[in-house]
Amino acid sequence: MTATTCSTKWFFARSTPTCAAIVLGLDAAGKTTILYRLVRPNETVMTIPTIGFNVETVSVNGGTITLWDIGGCDQMRPLRRHYFGGMQGIVYVVDSADAGRVEEAGRELGGLAREVGEGEGSVPVVVLANKQDLPTALSLTEIQTALAPHIPPKTLWKVFPTTSTSPLTTDLDAPFHWLTTLITATSASPTTPPRTLPNHLQTLAEWLTRTDVPDAVFLTQLETFTLPNWDHYTHLRIAYVYLTTYGRQKGKDKIFASIETFIKNSGRTTAKTFSVTVTYFWLHMVDWALKTTPGASTSFHALLSLCPYLADGSLPLTYYTKERLYGSVESRTGFVVPDVRPLPNVVLSAK
Repeated sequence: MTATTCSTKWFFARSTPTCAAIVLGLDAAGKTTILYRLVRPNETVMTIPTIGFNVETVSVNGGTITLWDIGGCDQMRPLRRHYFGGMQGIVYVVDSADAGRVEEAGRELGGLAREVGEGEGSVPVVVLANKQDLPTALSLTEIQTALAPHIPPKTLWKVFPTTSTSPLTTDLDAPFHWLTTLITATSASPTTPPRTLPNHLQTLAEWLTRTDVPDAVFLTQLETFTLPNWDHYTHLRIAYVYLTTYGRQKGKDKIFASIETFIKNSGRTTAKTFSVTVTYFWLHMVDWALKTTPGASTSFHALLSLCPYLADGSLPLTYYTKERLYGSVESRTGFVVPDVRPLPNVVLSAK
């Protein structure tokens, strides 16, 4: 199953028996290695640090579970919340041999449990105490003691031992059986209210029903000021088409020129103003998504479904204060650097 197909199932096929869980943990904890031990149980898979995410659907406990392995690097952390909608459980991987970061792992897990569980910590959490085969590994009791103060009170959670070196999956059977059993029981409970998709995922669901004209026709409509819509979807598509056709440097110039010209000449944009900083932000995010997400360049809809954070119109405020981004002449006439956190960087993401 391709990543795009898994992504579509995650967003729009909640009625299927497939569970959806997110795989999280600090960088280098062994998340991706564990994921591919489930997918390819009879071989050892060499992995590299995850820049964006991996997604796989595996058979567990008589059903299937779609697992989203989100990169643990600092570049991905501000964007992870955009993958949380509809997640029914958390698989949290802890490096048992890294005693110096267990406290950090606990703080991270506590915040994630609240965010994925919409404040209540209401989704089950299976903690994989990984690398138990190493001589410096902390015991399960030590790990549970370190994590417990950070876990929301209503959270159902349990710690299981795992090793990231064995190609066999015997140590993964118990934790995933426990998780899928709880997900199934919770989903069937009449006292559990249905979880709704966040606004940006509802927007994305509508976007993916649209039928687009070919890229050449789209660019002609842009150049002749006859685009049927002038919305966030259209702006993202402009960036996608130019970046995939011309690359970042030449594509950037075309994006700026076409958007500014359209705003100045189209009768439907009389109340709009052109902002250099906002335009640069979105082309940068599209470019970053294309370069760090396998399969995103295959089509515009593939980009959107694999990178749901792009549908969030408030995403710039993750990096800028509202005053700096929208309240200054400088941000409209030139590029201003973020004042909340740096923009994600392809080079730093790969480290």
